[in-house]
Amino acid sequence: MQLAERLARSRRAILLLSLSLLSLDQASKWWVVTYLDGRPPIAVIGDLLRFNHTTNSGAAFNIGSNFTIFLTVFALIVTTGLIIFARKVADLRWAIGFGVLLGGVLGNLTDRIFREPQFLHGHVVDFIQLPNWPIFNVADIAITCSGFWIAYLLLRDIKPFATFGDDDE
Repeated sequence: MQLAERLARSRRAILLLSLSLLSLDQASKWWVVTYLDGRPPIAVIGDLLRFNHTTNSGAAFNIGSNFTIFLTVFALIVTTGLIIFARKVADLRWAIGFGVLLGGVLGNLTDRIFREPQFLHGHVVDFIQLPNWPIFNVADIAITCSGFWIAYLLLRDIKPFATFGDDDE
C-alpha cells in the first residue's frame, strides 16, 4: 500500500475513533447529569459495578484538585501534540492508539472547558464505580486502554511514522 494511502487510512481511523469516543463519553456524562444528579447510586452488577455521579476538579485519583486550570492547559497541549503527530501516523495500529487516546483526552478536556464552576475551570463528570477504586468515566477508560496499547506497540518496536523507502509494503 502506498504511503499516501496508509496516511489517509490512519487519519480516517483516528478521526472516527476520537469522535466516536468523545461522543460516547459526552453522551454518557449527559445521561449521568440528567438522571443521576442528586440521586443515590445505581447498582448495575450488585456491589461490583455501580453508577454514582460525582465530579472531579483534579486528575486521576483527584490528584491536583487545586490545579484545574493547569490541568486544562496541560490537556490542551497534549491535544495539540496528538493532533500534530497523528497527522503523520502511517501505521493503523498506532492510529488506533492515537484515536482512542485523543477521544479520551478530548472527553475530559470538554468537561474542563465547559462545565461548572466556570469556563476553563470545569469539573470532570465521573460515574463508574468499582469497589476500592476511584470513580471514573468513559474518557478515563479510553486514556488507560490507549496507554496500554501504545506501551504494547513500543515494546514490539512497531514504528508509528513512515520512514524513507516505506512507499511500498
